[in-house]
Amino acid sequence: MKHTKLKNLSNRAYTLIEALVGSAVLMIGISAAATMSLSLLKQEEINENTARAQNYIDTAVALYQLGVPADDVAPLLPSDSIINSLTTQPLLVNDTTNSLTFPGTAFTVTFQVNRDQADTRTLTVQALEPTY
Repeated sequence: MKHTKLKNLSNRAYTLIEALVGSAVLMIGISAAATMSLSLLKQEEINENTARAQNYIDTAVALYQLGVPADDVAPLLPSDSIINSLTTQPLLVNDTTNSLTFPGTAFTVTFQVNRDQADTRTLTVQALEPTY
């Protein structure tokens, strides 16, 4: 009879060590999830700003290909808080297959990747001059 009574006492509750180990494992899991969440938020901001800059430069190229002179494109675009600059550079595109040269313009936009002003990126798109 005594043997049964001792067995029931030993299975009754968790020890303090088991509770502390369980709490530590739970806290490690929660901190890992919080770190991953912060990382995903930063990446989402970078992706959003890159998409905004790509749309900005696509609009500039569309205006140019509709016949707006390259120097007049930047003043026509609305201001955007992430865009630092939009520059144009005349260029000649060589077609080596047919030995032809086409005039065009390189559009370069410099933009902020995130709220940190020091972290900027640059996108460049080459557009052929429209022919009518």
